[in-house]
Amino acid sequence: MQKLNILHIVEDLKIGGIERIIATIVENLDREKYNIYVWCLARGGDIADELKNKGIKVEILDMGYRCSLFFLLRLYRKMKQAKIDILHSHGYTATTVGRVAAIFARVPIIFVHAHTSFEKYTKGQILVERFLRFFTDRIILCSQAVAKSAKRYLNLKTEKMVVVYNGVDKPTLMERLTPFETRKEFNLLPDDCVIGCVASLAPHKGHRYLLEA
Repeated sequence: MQKLNILHIVEDLKIGGIERIIATIVENLDREKYNIYVWCLARGGDIADELKNKGIKVEILDMGYRCSLFFLLRLYRKMKQAKIDILHSHGYTATTVGRVAAIFARVPIIFVHAHTSFEKYTKGQILVERFLRFFTDRIILCSQAVAKSAKRYLNLKTEKMVVVYNGVDKPTLMERLTPFETRKEFNLLPDDCVIGCVASLAPHKGHRYLLEA
């Protein structure tokens, strides 16, 4: 059976939530069934290096901070040459640039992975998203809240939407420790009150509300 060529495209692969989700997806795809490509439009990063070390094809395309017509043409030709069957794009820049190139390259299946809600998109970005939705087979949404946002701002039809919650890899040693062992690991007393929050230090993550509470 001929393998399908799957392309994941993103702006960069620094350490972050979107980037870690991409790594989780591509690391768990069956390499007997799929040829897996990961293209970073502008820059690489720590997760790009991790994937390369695991034998996954990662390329840095050096787009810079703006997409030129020359770059778009180069991306289109690259998709044609690689005979991409499925485009799976992540993040506004990559979903926009990637979809335009894929439309002209006649990629059969185009997916967009929405990792955040659309409230903070500009009017121009919303118009672009609404136009490109007509050329998108599925929009993958990471939560019901993001799905609700997509319906409101993009006027998406239900059949184009699918909610897929972010998954995690098998537990690490720390995750397998008992509460007592975990407290001992961090030199915490049995009666210490412990509050945790794991997220990047960005305003929209809402750390301030945890601290205020």
